[in-house]
Amino acid sequence: MARKTAKEKQIEWLLDSAITESLFMGAIGTNPICSADTIEQNLLHVLKLDPENMEAINLLAQVYAQTKRHAKALQYYKKIFIIKISKKDVLEVTLKLTETYEQIKEYKNAIQIYEMALSKINNARLYNGLGYCWAKLSIFDKALHYSQRAVDFEPNNAVYVNDLGYTYLENGDIQKAQQIFLKALKIDANYDLATANLKHCRRKMNEEKGRKKCDTSEITKRN
Repeated sequence: MARKTAKEKQIEWLLDSAITESLFMGAIGTNPICSADTIEQNLLHVLKLDPENMEAINLLAQVYAQTKRHAKALQYYKKIFIIKISKKDVLEVTLKLTETYEQIKEYKNAIQIYEMALSKINNARLYNGLGYCWAKLSIFDKALHYSQRAVDFEPNNAVYVNDLGYTYLENGDIQKAQQIFLKALKIDANYDLATANLKHCRRKMNEEKGRKKCDTSEITKRN
């Protein structure tokens, strides 16, 4: 086994320091902005030593996203398309950055990242993520479109089918949502979330029937 060079050791130390500080600050519930400067400097130093270090690029994009420096987050995210990395690695970096944006409710920025990734790779997880973000913005025509695309790519994925059903439910189409939750449970009968969503759906349908009966009763009394 070849011994690590001084440069390799320095890169490893800088990356470990950045990752450790990120995890530590998160673990004690401190705002990650408090440690962002130190983490940023360590990661920028890594990139001086190794300009194509994917781990540093990935972490920097997340730091900039968390601290709402969105132009810089996008700048570093774009670098992954220049580096010769696999589609699997592109997907991994994309999902980590979009997860960061979703956690801080910056859904429009997450959408931009998903769309950039989809210009390079077709993947059900990206479509499903887009559906989720558009739903969070209450733009349900786009949410349904992308959720359906995810299901089209992986029709036997109970998670994507369930998410499509939930989007219909949020859009007020309870009957369609119920049909899709049933479909998710045909794929995976033990999928607890789909079971809970189906129960919720049926509860809402029963509530609507009850309201309609009350309305009919009032009309009868008045007549």
